[in-house]
Formats: sequence, structure tokens, C-alpha cells
Amino acid sequence: MIQQFKLLLIVFASCAVMDSYAQKVFVDGAGRVFIDASAIPYTTTPKARTTDATLTDSGTNTLTNISSELSNEKVFRVFEVSKKTLKPQTAMTGFNWLQAIESCYNLLDDGGGWRLPTERELSLMLILEYKLLEIKDFERISNNFIWSATNSVSSSATSYLFSSFGEEMKEYPKTSAYYARCIRDITP
Repeated sequence: MIQQFKLLLIVFASCAVMDSYAQKVFVDGAGRVFIDASAIPYTTTPKARTTDATLTDSGTNTLTNISSELSNEKVFRVFEVSKKTLKPQTAMTGFNWLQAIESCYNLLDDGGGWRLPTERELSLMLILEYKLLEIKDFERISNNFIWSATNSVSSSATSYLFSSFGEEMKEYPKTSAYYARCIRDITP
């Protein structure tokens, strides 16, 4: 009984810290949505927006490759989250992984500068989705299969994506067709 109480207390304290301190969701005067992750391990070095990986190769493990393990080590300190899930404008059912990276890179909304989030950034977006959904016109992320930019460590032909079936991050073949949710780094 005492151990259950301790566990409950730890969970409650973690939630309180997470909700009020660690990460914040905010909206600017133009209605743009941001996540401030300044209380968790973060970087202020702008992340790469492209990859040298292919659908069958992981590419280099450098910061100039958004799909690398190095790029996934830390989230960007403050990033903007697009309000809508990016879906193909044609009859395609979704983007393969490389098309998702390119589609965010080529997105010109509000002046461009968009990219696909890393696995950790996408996970943070999903953790904070309950706050994001309070924002007018913000489309639910967890209703879809959403690519992350991060290569999986077990196979160069797979990447991490959020699966709405199991509501978890999973490894999927990069050739599969799913959606993208774009973000952009906000530098001071």
C-alpha cells in the first residue's frame, strides 16, 4: 500500500512539473502555435531540414542530416507546430518517408523554413496534444499515422512514426504511405 502511494505521488509530481514547468504551449498574436521545451535537454543550433538518407540507407550520423541519431538527441528549444496535418494534394494515400521530409521542406506557409520533426519532437507534440487541442483550429495529431524524420536504429529501411492504432511510436518501412506534421525552429 505504501509503495502504491509513493508511485502515485511520483506520477502526480511528474505531471505537475510537466504541466507547469517543463514544456509550454503558447500562441502568438498571429495565431501561430509554439512549444517551448527549454526545461528539458534542448538545442538552439538550428536543425537540418533535409537528409542525405534514402529509402534504404540511413545516411550520415551528423547534425547536417535531420534523420540522424545526433539530430534526435535533443529537441529544438522553441519550435512552431503547424495547425494541420500535411497530406498529399493528389490521389496518393500518403507520403513515403522521404516525400514527407521534402514536403515539409518545401512548405511555404508563413514564409517557409518548415521541416519534419525528429522522433523526440514528435513525441513531445503528442505528450502536449491535450494542450494543443485547446487552440482554435488545431487539428488532432493522434488521429493519423505521422512520420518523424528519425531513422530507426534497427534497420536503415525503416523510420519512426506515430501509429494511431497503438498510439505509440513504431518503426515502419520508409516506403509506406503516411502523413506529415511540419514544425519550424524559432531562433532568438
